[in-house]
Amino acid sequence: MNLILALAWLIAACAFGGVYLMDPDAPDAWVSRGVPACVALAMTLYNLVRWWTTRRRRNEPGPLYTRLRRRDRPSEPAEERFQLVDEPPPVRRPRPDENQPPDREPPRSE
Repeated sequence: MNLILALAWLIAACAFGGVYLMDPDAPDAWVSRGVPACVALAMTLYNLVRWWTTRRRRNEPGPLYTRLRRRDRPSEPAEERFQLVDEPPPVRRPRPDENQPPDREPPRSE
């Protein structure tokens, strides 16, 4: 993908640079044609560097990560009491407030 983007930016840089070189003395030629040509050329180089680094990374043997790699055996024994299939503990209903008058019902939480 980066190689395709580099090619597209190179075509844009050549187009802007070619139009700029045809008439460099035109008013605002540098701002409207020269600067975009330089930006497109910089983007071409950026994408080529990205393509080159990803290409080199693919050729390296083995995984690049070591800390996130799965282990064959767990280093700590699994806790036997912890089971995900257990049902959750029952829900506790709040006790009625002792300062509340007896003729009112306690608020219900639904």
